[in-house]
Amino acid sequence: ICGADREVLYHQFAKNKILIHFHSTAALEAMLLDKIIITYELFGQNNPIVDLTAESKAYHLVNNPLELDELLKKLNSSKNKDFFKKERTLFLNKMFPKLDGNSYKRCITFINKLIDINPQDVNKKR
Repeated sequence: ICGADREVLYHQFAKNKILIHFHSTAALEAMLLDKIIITYELFGQNNPIVDLTAESKAYHLVNNPLELDELLKKLNSSKNKDFFKKERTLFLNKMFPKLDGNSYKRCITFINKLIDINPQDVNKKR
């Protein structure tokens, strides 16, 4: 997904609590945005995205329209709508251990170490 399609996707993420996907990397993005993930298994084949979301144990798998309908009713009527929040958090911490909003600081520190910025050293090199 790129360009205008990405804008539409993120607009939909902002408006909705649930993502229903068909073998899409959007599932991982939705997890990062703390959305409920429903994988609609249409193809009956192995897929790296489905395998990855399955590993997370943080999604709902449905195989047909009836299962999807039943799950959506359950999610809409339940007081505890997000059954997989804990599993999603654990998976994201495993996949993205530095997902703390400070990556830019780590990048700056890393770059400074690479070029070894030190005011005294800069003056010596001139």
